[in-house]
Amino acid sequence: MRAYSTGYPCPAVVEITLAEDPWGSPRLYAGIGEDRGRVQELPPGGRVRATAGDPDAGGVVICDLRGDEPEVPAEQEVDLPAVRVVLASHLASGGRIPPDQAEPRFVGA
Repeated sequence: MRAYSTGYPCPAVVEITLAEDPWGSPRLYAGIGEDRGRVQELPPGGRVRATAGDPDAGGVVICDLRGDEPEVPAEQEVDLPAVRVVLASHLASGGRIPPDQAEPRFVGA
């Protein structure tokens, strides 16, 4: 994903769901840029959570999601190693980011 974003004006976004239960498991959106990214979790019937980066970051980041250009709050961006931690946690926990995920921090979006 990072290679696809390198050199482009906006980070690419990948949607991750469990193949066995795509409607019952959380959808995960991971925006992967050259050196920063973000993760947003949309659980069915639950509260949307997103990575919490710099709370003083103002503005928005334009992303590329299936040809659309959604705007996301810039404070949701974190370093790429933090994105990797979240994705590994998601995979190790059966398709759900643990509610007590310590680092990186998550906040309700």
